[in-house]
Parts: sequence; structure tokens; C-alpha cells
Amino acid sequence: TAGAYTLLLQDPIGPGIAKRSGTLVTSGGLVDLGEITLDETPPAVGETVPAHGAIGVALGAEIRVTFTEPVNPATVTAATVSVSGPAGPVGGELTLIDGDRVARFRLPVGATWRDLARYTIRVSGVEDRLGKPMASTFAATFTTIDTTPPSIVETTPLASASGVSISSV
Repeated sequence: TAGAYTLLLQDPIGPGIAKRSGTLVTSGGLVDLGEITLDETPPAVGETVPAHGAIGVALGAEIRVTFTEPVNPATVTAATVSVSGPAGPVGGELTLIDGDRVARFRLPVGATWRDLARYTIRVSGVEDRLGKPMASTFAATFTTIDTTPPSIVETTPLASASGVSISSV
């Protein structure tokens, strides 16, 4: 009969899985669902901005985590994509963009990263659209720019010193 359907296919031997949804329209004959490819690969992090190990990151920079495939938006939360720094977890706005392939983290309006501080991006438990979870936890670090200007802490000899040997300079 005709109507809406969802077809879930799973490989009984391997990790492959596929899902197809649509509306079935028949005239009493066979139905061609087209080519169906089984997804065997769990999602993973392909890239982060800032890159892992980056130094001198701007204090207002946003974070982007790019996945290897579109992910289930319901699984991209503060619990699965987190940022921590010297004072512990960092709060901000987490959104999924670019066809559910990029998680974007922004600090609250007016907030900045601490100067010359190391931060860690941690991603775990994110699932693809078929419900396949990440195989392992991903972690990357970056260090923010140093905005503290240098200062003189000591001068020798003192500016007002007299009788200083030329060899002592």
C-alpha cells in the first residue's frame, strides 16, 4: 500500500547501517528504493579551529569543531562538546551549523578568553544521524595570546648610583 515509510537496514555481519525515509507510491508493482549504502564509519572530529596546539589565539576567538559527517543535533550538547580552561569549565553558546557538520562555540557577549591561558576542547558521545556514536573521546588544546606588556622589574646599577666601575655594566 502507499504511504509514509522509514526503512532501517543493518548489516548482520559488520557495523554497516543505513536509514531511508520517504513516501511510498505504488501502482501494484515493484518499488525501487534506489542505491542504498551502509554507513560503517562512526563520526569523528576532522578539524578544530583553533587547531590543536595553536599558540597566540585571539582573546575573542570562537571555536569550531568540524565532524567527518553530519551529526545528530540532539547529541551536540554542553555535555558532549565542552571547553575548559584554568578556572574549569567555560560557559558559552554552542550551535550546530553547516549542515550539522560543524559545532560552533562562542563566549557570552562581552566575555573573552584569559590572556596567555591554555584551554582544552573535549568532544565525546556525539552520534551521527543513524545513531552511531563516536568511537573515542577527542581532545585538543590551544593557548591564547599574551597581552601583558613587558615591564622592568630591576635595574642594576641603580639610576642614581655613582662611582660604578665600567666593567660592572
